[in-house]
Amino acid sequence: MMSQQKKKDAYLTSRNAAIYTRVSDTNEGNTEVSHEFQDRECRARAAALGYKVVSEFRDNFSGRFLHERPGLTALREAVRDGGLQAVFVWKLDRFSRRLAQRAICVQELRDHGCRCISATEEIKDSPEGRLLESVLGAIAEFEVERTLERSQAGLSVLRNRGLPICQGKARYGYQYVKESRSRVIVEEEAEVVRRIFAMCVSGDSSNVIAAHLNRLGVPCPAISRGVKLGVQQAPSWHSSTVRAILKDESYAGAPMTSGKRRCTSEVSRKGHRRTERTNPTDWWQSKEATPPIVSPEEFAVAQELLGSRRKSRDSRDAEHPHLLRGMVQCAVCGRSMSPWKTKNPSGKTYYYFCCVSRQMGCNCGNVVTPMAWLDEAVWSKVGSLIHDQNAIEERFRLNRNFQMGK
Repeated sequence: MMSQQKKKDAYLTSRNAAIYTRVSDTNEGNTEVSHEFQDRECRARAAALGYKVVSEFRDNFSGRFLHERPGLTALREAVRDGGLQAVFVWKLDRFSRRLAQRAICVQELRDHGCRCISATEEIKDSPEGRLLESVLGAIAEFEVERTLERSQAGLSVLRNRGLPICQGKARYGYQYVKESRSRVIVEEEAEVVRRIFAMCVSGDSSNVIAAHLNRLGVPCPAISRGVKLGVQQAPSWHSSTVRAILKDESYAGAPMTSGKRRCTSEVSRKGHRRTERTNPTDWWQSKEATPPIVSPEEFAVAQELLGSRRKSRDSRDAEHPHLLRGMVQCAVCGRSMSPWKTKNPSGKTYYYFCCVSRQMGCNCGNVVTPMAWLDEAVWSKVGSLIHDQNAIEERFRLNRNFQMGK
């Protein structure tokens, strides 16, 4: 009885607090600075009120979404577990820019005896203060709706004038000029594109072209375009990169097309916003054509060769299907392992998985894996999991929590 009373007294006298910061921009060069700025303001406010900051939660999400934010979900769980008497935010709209969502978060904090304190807004815990909260929430939601309205109006103007929108990085071989909303050729990269088309027309496959470029040490688009690279594998040309260039109509002079994809309300496990392909009727093209790097005739020949190779590959896959295709990764470099086959002098065929680095001209040194051995190992593991009730329940629980945003 005494221990429970001591815990209650300690809870009442403690002044532990948490800080929650949110940035809508997903650009890593800007988010860290904004998080630090919000954190500094919140810590100064907490120190002035006599609170001790014991934890911090961060999110890089738009304020229009509530349940998809892992940082906010972790904060709500910490509040429910107890031990926090206050949560500091830079402004109340960091919780959400929608009035109803923010009211839910603030009320949930109050239900667990936790205050919600803004570092830059003087709001008292009184009927007048709660009225001010509602007014500020309505203003924040109004700003979001007006911003969306202005964005749609700007897109409508660009669509009517036939002006494109540069979405993401510029095409390899081009540089996007914002002032004129047009593409200009980067001659050094354009020579690589011409070599790719020339090798394709001469009969070389995308794997052979990628291996050739890797042997020459040509920087791949991930390097020249400044795209963030993974830490498990070195940047290099891949057959899929070569095929993407060969299929892009821009290199034959097709005008820029905008509005092909749009963001959705769904969020991936890594916290990135998912996109979806829009209806072609919603696309619009630039009035000006893209400066061609290859001739339309050469581009047409490349498309015909790619189509014929696709048909032959589909026929081989139908003859020898591989259930693990696209699911095997190299343990050395992290690249995918593709199915291959070979014959010994007596004519017997052997099937195995081989790291694609061998075809790319940058062999990582990993040995090939016999397909029969890998199939047996996978089926053995699947059979053991089917009979493991605890593993099935754990997987079901994780999937349910992810769908519910917990």
